[in-house]
Amino acid sequence: MMKKEKNTIAITAENALARLRALCAAAEQAEAPLRRKLGQWGLAARDVDEVIATLKRERYLDERRYARAFVHDKWAFNGWGRVKIAMQLRRNGVAAGVVEEALAQGIADDEYHDALRRLMLAKWKSLQGRAPALARAPRLRFAASRGYEAPLIMKMSEEITHIAADDEGFLDA
Repeated sequence: MMKKEKNTIAITAENALARLRALCAAAEQAEAPLRRKLGQWGLAARDVDEVIATLKRERYLDERRYARAFVHDKWAFNGWGRVKIAMQLRRNGVAAGVVEEALAQGIADDEYHDALRRLMLAKWKSLQGRAPALARAPRLRFAASRGYEAPLIMKMSEEITHIAADDEGFLDA
């Protein structure tokens, strides 16, 4: 049984460039997804390289600017942790050095820790009534799924557990 080919839309390099200029003007884009898009449109490899080079030269496409915008959006609007943000940026073809730079500039440590604390406290409240030993794993998994680092999650979990042990009414506030 043969696999079906994806539908390709054959367009010229000039048309592709115009479309991508409009796309990049509307929102920051990563190079790798744009290359895939150009391939789906049926452009030859040399035309793809030429379109990408033109977008870079005209400053429609900038890896550092894209990474900074991505970090800001995923942190501010989605509440993602550094691990999840970095993984997605690398999946989009952003160089590791650029990823680290964008994360360092885009997320302050104190805000990051406060966000994780709030996230874990909210999860703690949702698991209220369960035995502490049974509630620990879901809290840790939840924070990890949001993209926070395991050592930080463990430290914050211990901190919250100690607060809860010292102040039985801390969740009632």
